[in-house]
Amino acid sequence: MDHNVWPVTTVSGVTAQTFDGVIGVEPVSNKIFEKQLECGLSFKCGGLKIGALLSIDQMKMVWHYIKKNTELPVVIDPVFSPTEGEPFYSAEMQLFLVNEILPLACLVTPNLEELKIITQMEVLTVIETVNIIRDKYKGKPLFYIKGGHEETASKFIKEYLVGEEIYTLKKIRWNLQYTHGTGCAMATATACNIIKGKSIKKSAFRASKYVTNLYKKINRKFY
Repeated sequence: MDHNVWPVTTVSGVTAQTFDGVIGVEPVSNKIFEKQLECGLSFKCGGLKIGALLSIDQMKMVWHYIKKNTELPVVIDPVFSPTEGEPFYSAEMQLFLVNEILPLACLVTPNLEELKIITQMEVLTVIETVNIIRDKYKGKPLFYIKGGHEETASKFIKEYLVGEEIYTLKKIRWNLQYTHGTGCAMATATACNIIKGKSIKKSAFRASKYVTNLYKKINRKFY
């Protein structure tokens, strides 16, 4: 609620997890997932943020939902697997997400490990990834590439909004003990800003700064 946007949630599954990782995942039934999506149609939603989908059937239902609501901006956090734990997606699900759902988005917010799956290339650096995404997708959709997962001794992180043009945000690297959920928070905050009428570029950069400040506060309070 930090962004004064009312969330309408469709739950894809239940997880068992600790601060160290995801222990188990169980999808909800197709019937209840479909009913949740139908309920979403009764609200005048301003946009969609998509995180982990836990079955190929869920993916197909979401694909149909987006196709029926093409006026809505879609932000996708492609959660192929948790940072620690078993992968969420089978090979079939990975292909469906990359080939069928991602092209319907206005923005995708992967980390470097997720980008290796999307591009099917074991890229070594953030800048190599940026160039591959720019040449492959040409701005449809835009990608927000986060550099926090890259091994480096630098005091700074560079993040990139990649389309036909490339925009860069440089931030101080914070060595935080607790970072669980930063990708989800980033994608959600970006979607909220887009819904409120901000450009994708401004929405993503504002969201990145918001998440940094949020997790600095969390780590000061609890660690």
